[in-house]
Amino acid sequence: MKKGINIIIYSVLALAVIFGNISIIKFIINDKEIMSMAEATKEPVIMPTETPEISYHVLVNELPVFKYNTVSENKTKDAIMGKYFYGDKIKTKSQKDGQIYTQTEDGCYVWSSCIGNLPEDNSLNSQRPKVIVIDAGNQETGAKQAAWAETATNSSVQENSLNFKIAQKIKEKLEENGYIAIINTDININSEYMAGLANQIKADAMVSICFGSAARKKRNGTTVYCSTRNNQNIKKKKYLRNKLLAKNILEAYTKETGFNGRGVKESDNYPSINCCKIPMAIIEMGYITNKRDYNKMNNSGFQDKMAEGIVNGIKRYLISL
Repeated sequence: MKKGINIIIYSVLALAVIFGNISIIKFIINDKEIMSMAEATKEPVIMPTETPEISYHVLVNELPVFKYNTVSENKTKDAIMGKYFYGDKIKTKSQKDGQIYTQTEDGCYVWSSCIGNLPEDNSLNSQRPKVIVIDAGNQETGAKQAAWAETATNSSVQENSLNFKIAQKIKEKLEENGYIAIINTDININSEYMAGLANQIKADAMVSICFGSAARKKRNGTTVYCSTRNNQNIKKKKYLRNKLLAKNILEAYTKETGFNGRGVKESDNYPSINCCKIPMAIIEMGYITNKRDYNKMNNSGFQDKMAEGIVNGIKRYLISL
């Protein structure tokens, strides 16, 4: 249309030149200027922008899809709606924001720590990274008697807070070594729930960390617990792996920290040990009631050594399989 108008204008201009009609030329020029000004004042068309897609990949072997976004509700049998598998792409309604769960585009929920970016070498054709669950013990609200302990320094320390700090360091070191690390991030998540999660995602190992305490203030050192051979919930092969994991962690941890090793002890008194279907060990990293142990464990630099020792033990265990 615009091209046709231009042809007419130029034709009239040619005639005007031939007949010397300057006024027509001026009118047309002015008219064209008016048209150009009108076009310039038109409001620009704003194209709608698409909302950027927020998506992650599944980092674990299997990932349950939950109906609810609270731990208590997701403990029920009807809470699991389905599952994803390693490498699956999940679209979410928002960025991961440090919450326990992230909502998917279809309104369900997945464990936030189990989704993210695949390793750089990526790929779905490469071997799946080993998945380690780290339970920062005594996070649950119900463990008040263990969460606050009277220490040798006559000050109160929140044990679950210390556990969480060290668990974070363990997670970072595991990830530096190419592992996927899953930790609990909420005080309402207990060790038994973490064991259940470890089963659901088919993790390669689980380690629960905590501190020892005793009325006898001189008691010190590190103990690692695993299941007994006679545990009815555990097959012989898993018992042997539990024992191997515990042994490697104790040796590596005491070597790194210089703490006294109190040995590997077998016990079926821990619910997390009884319900965990993957290799699992509990480490009492030191005695919070012993002045020497406590002063070291409350130091950030020494906590790096503690984390390093536990990670080395896990690595030795996985290599030995």
